[in-house]
Amino acid sequence: MRKKGFLTLLLMIPMWVQAEDFTITIDRKKDAAARGAGTRSQVATSQQWVGEIKIENRTFKPSAEIELRYIIFVKRQELRQSAGMDQIEQVKGTVKVGSLQGREKASFLTSEVTLRQQAVKGNWILVDNNGKEEGKRKAEDAVTGVWVKLFAGETEVADYANPSTVKAKNKWE
Repeated sequence: MRKKGFLTLLLMIPMWVQAEDFTITIDRKKDAAARGAGTRSQVATSQQWVGEIKIENRTFKPSAEIELRYIIFVKRQELRQSAGMDQIEQVKGTVKVGSLQGREKASFLTSEVTLRQQAVKGNWILVDNNGKEEGKRKAEDAVTGVWVKLFAGETEVADYANPSTVKAKNKWE
C-alpha cells in the first residue's frame, strides 16, 4: 500500500522553519514627550508609544525568508462614556525580515501609536440634557497588548503575544 498523499503533504510544509527555532520578545520603547492642550473645562495631553520587537534565530543554520506581522491593541476611552464602552483599535504592521543567519538577532520598531489622556478640570462636572451627572471624568488610552506572527511565505511559523491573554480576548484579523 502506497502512502503517496502523505509524502506530498510533507513536502509542502516548510520543514526548515519551526516555531521553536525563534525567540520573539516585545519591549516598550520610551514614550515621546507628552503634548498638552485643552479647553476651559478640560485638560488633554497625548504621547507617542512605540514598541520594539526582537527576534532571534535559535538554530545554527540560516532561516528561510520570513516576514513579521503584528497587531497593537489600543483601548480608546472617551469622556462622558459609560464604563465598559471602551473601543479596541487594532494598529497593524508588517516587516520583511528576510533570512536570518544562525544565532542572528534582529529588532524592529512598530508604528507609532498616539495615546490620549483627557480629564475634566476641578470644579467642572459633566451633565446630560436632564442635568444629571454622567460618564467618566477622566479618560485615558492604553496599549492592552501586542500580537506578533512570523511567516515563511504564507505559512505561519511562530507567534507570540504580550500579554498571553491577548490571544484569548482578541481576533487576528
